[in-house]
Formats: sequence, structure tokens, C-alpha cells
Amino acid sequence: MIDMDITPADRKKYPYHTEDSIKGILYIQSLPSSVLAGYAHDYANIREQMSSIMGDDTNPNWTMSQVATELYERNVIDEKVYDKLMED
Repeated sequence: MIDMDITPADRKKYPYHTEDSIKGILYIQSLPSSVLAGYAHDYANIREQMSSIMGDDTNPNWTMSQVATELYERNVIDEKVYDKLMED
């Protein structure tokens, strides 16, 4: 699992998420856009990588949605690509 501290600000920002979910979100946010874009184009790779980092019970669809959201918020992808990633 991811070894990182969750701050009170993190808990406030994500009040409805579990501690592990918050850690996963923070980890994904810490990755460079180039790494996230690579994951977005290689679904099998993201499943393998995130499972090894976040645990085998991590939902790959949740992980991909977090990656897509982060890329969209960074203006790396547009709405069409975001929608496509969320559908797959």
C-alpha cells in the first residue's frame, strides 16, 4: 500500500473517501502528466502498476477514472478523450 500521511486538509477535501482512496488520489496527483498519459493509453499497464502500488483489491475502473480526471484538470486531455477514458 501507499505509505503517505493524510493531512486534515486532505480529509476535508475528500470527506466521503476512505483513507486508502485519499492516498490513491494523492498518489495519482503526484505523478507527472507524461506518466498519467501513458497509463491512459495502456489500460493493462495501469491495472498492473496500480495494483502493485495500491493493493490487489483496487478497482481498475476507479483508478482509470482518477487518472482521466487528473489529466482533464491539468488540461492534458479534452472532454472527448475524458469521456472515452471514462467509458472504457
